[in-house]
Amino acid sequence: MTAQRVITLNDASVVAYDAQGAEAWSTDWKPLAEEDRAVGTPPALRQVSPQAVAVIDTGKVEGEGLPTGTYAAQFTHQHQ
Repeated sequence: MTAQRVITLNDASVVAYDAQGAEAWSTDWKPLAEEDRAVGTPPALRQVSPQAVAVIDTGKVEGEGLPTGTYAAQFTHQHQ
């Protein structure tokens, strides 16, 4: 929750609702596959500034250079 919105996260989208319960905005996000997700780390919403929220999904993602896969956090953000 923020001062202006209630923000929810589901399988493929983030939705913000205003004080009357009407949808204020929504955005899609791409979750990591269950087998790629780090154990015990479900996706989470974090407010990163007064105008932005981020979905943080931690697990195995494509790497660069020698390692082809590495564990890292995948971020998706939306400005309110």
